[in-house]
Amino acid sequence: MMDFVISKVAMSICALLVAGIMATAFDFHRLADEPGELREILREFSGLVETALQSESRGSIEWRVPPMSTGDRITITVGDGFIRGESGGSKAVLRLSCELHTWKWNGSALNRTTVEALDASSEMFVADSGQAIGIYTVPILIGSDAALFVFVHSKV
Repeated sequence: MMDFVISKVAMSICALLVAGIMATAFDFHRLADEPGELREILREFSGLVETALQSESRGSIEWRVPPMSTGDRITITVGDGFIRGESGGSKAVLRLSCELHTWKWNGSALNRTTVEALDASSEMFVADSGQAIGIYTVPILIGSDAALFVFVHSKV
């Protein structure tokens, strides 16, 4: 009778060990390269900003912030020449190759000093997974020169 009990205890311990090893092996959160995936999502967004700028005309592009492949939510923050992505404990930052403005232009005349003041006083733009972002290009007269400005806002 004692051998029977010992063998059942040994089998239970082995089953628990196997279950623990299998759970670790299939833990997708551990296997995922979250910072790398975040950087790739930020590159996709940055590419859309550059595409909008290269259009050289007034227009808009809509982009929806995706979730991580694990299903976790992402928060994207735009401002100060950078895009930052965060998900869980992972973070990634990407420097923008162009100016991306978060303020809304009211149609008034602008100069470089006014643009710098608007950029400095505007809040950072923040969006989460599932939220639609609008990337807008607007030709604006700065002094006597026309410049194409790129703006980012929540898409309503």
